[in-house]
Amino acid sequence: MSKSKNKIERDAKGRFKKGKSANPDKQFSSKNQPENAGRKGKTTTEYLQELGKAMSIEFDIKITNTEGKAKVRKGKVESHSSMNELLANLLFADAIQGNHKARKEILDRQEGRPQQRVDLTSKGKSISSMTDEEKQNRIQELLNKAKNKKDE
Repeated sequence: MSKSKNKIERDAKGRFKKGKSANPDKQFSSKNQPENAGRKGKTTTEYLQELGKAMSIEFDIKITNTEGKAKVRKGKVESHSSMNELLANLLFADAIQGNHKARKEILDRQEGRPQQRVDLTSKGKSISSMTDEEKQNRIQELLNKAKNKKDE
């Protein structure tokens, strides 16, 4: 690395002055630009949307364990419709067979998630008139209620 022999120009706050850097040879300019500037590829969502529209997917997955030994798993998924429709059908089949989480997922997607209600009042009593112990008990009660809702 070559260092500039000139003293680095800084402003009154010690920052580099505009257009100056500690290493001018590495500073970006119209001539010195990264080769792959910008976004590198698709997002996970874009890949999932693309896969969801597909009617057939073939894949090879190479799995290497901690000892360096590799396995290759090959697979193919085909559908007469899209993968999204296939997944929806599988989810529906799971729900019909009694899978509670599948039922909840379908209802949440069709009806929207139900509004979550948490009583943050002091059950009609003025908070300023509550003792510290009553306040602490009410806080614990609300936390337990929120935890139970989360576990449902």
